[in-house]
Amino acid sequence: HGVEQTYQAISTKQEKRLNKADATAYFYRPLEMKYDFSLPMTKTTDNAYQVDVILPLKGRWDLLVEVSKGDFLQQNSARMFAQ
Repeated sequence: HGVEQTYQAISTKQEKRLNKADATAYFYRPLEMKYDFSLPMTKTTDNAYQVDVILPLKGRWDLLVEVSKGDFLQQNSARMFAQ
């Protein structure tokens, strides 16, 4: 926590990377919803999406990345522990 970290996601559909999709990172703090937040992800030169984040608190965080294009929606999640 308190240190800027870069989170990156790569989205594919039928084994091809998506272009011009929207990506959002949602950070959830279990049992402390007032700290939940989301940020738009930006596209990198290698067709990935990334966001720079400073987590404000130590402890467990759940991360959900959502990529959408038209009616296509892809979600992936991870659980992390900030020290």
